[in-house]
Amino acid sequence: FEKKICDVCGEQLSGPVITVQPESAEAAVGGTVYFTVEAAGDDLQYQWQRSVNGGTTWSNSGFSTAKSATLKVSVTAARNGYEFRCVVTGADGSAVSEAAVLTVATAITSQPESAVKAAGTSATFTVGASGAAPLSYQWQCSINGGRTWSNSGFSTAKSAALKVPVTAARDGYEFRCVVTGSDGSVVSDAAVLTVATAITAQPESVIKAAGTSATFTVGASGSAPLTYQWQCSVNGGRSWSNSGFSTAKSATLKVPVTAARDGYEFRCVVTGSNGQTAVSDAATLTVS
Repeated sequence: FEKKICDVCGEQLSGPVITVQPESAEAAVGGTVYFTVEAAGDDLQYQWQRSVNGGTTWSNSGFSTAKSATLKVSVTAARNGYEFRCVVTGADGSAVSEAAVLTVATAITSQPESAVKAAGTSATFTVGASGAAPLSYQWQCSINGGRTWSNSGFSTAKSAALKVPVTAARDGYEFRCVVTGSDGSVVSDAAVLTVATAITAQPESVIKAAGTSATFTVGASGSAPLTYQWQCSVNGGRSWSNSGFSTAKSATLKVPVTAARDGYEFRCVVTGSNGQTAVSDAATLTVS
């Protein structure tokens, strides 16, 4: 029987010696971590153990690699804080490694998406996240292109889905979510709310006598200021050209009625300050 002597203290060793301790690891749900132990001794055998209560009690691991020097652990939210150690047994005794801790990282799994919505509706931004439960959410808003952020005051600001009432003033607002788990916080990408230009009242067809005037009016909402461009079709809507009437760039178009204009159609292209465009229905001028 060959005596083993410690290289550091010169004393006789009575069993295997742990030369490299397993290190704690952090990874997101769905990932994999590896805990490795190195030991010196003869006829070494390994048995990894786990503790789910901070090291108070230990049980043998059932993972397929639990009897090798490297333990492979699939990361799930439930395993946050689990501790792992290895019992190394040799021909002349056993040694127990230090414990290594698995920390489940908080991670964004799906980013919120930008939305284009009309004023008076609502936009919903949703974030997906994984980590050790319970996760907490805090949506933030930026009104200056992401230079500064403040916590949102909407009623859903602390949930995974943020519901935002759409107003013209909120065009270009950005929203992101701070998700916090046991290991800290992660921040989602920013999603942009674009206020769509929408027709709220369509122009109506009119019947007027020659020598009078016809008025066509459109109602619209969107990112202010809105611009208007009335168009005219003389061939039943097959082609359109911008109107040259003096009121062609306002919400209300005034058309002098002549016999030649019977059957002319008029529509309005409305554009918001963000470039969003909407086209009204066509209204027909009938000359009586």
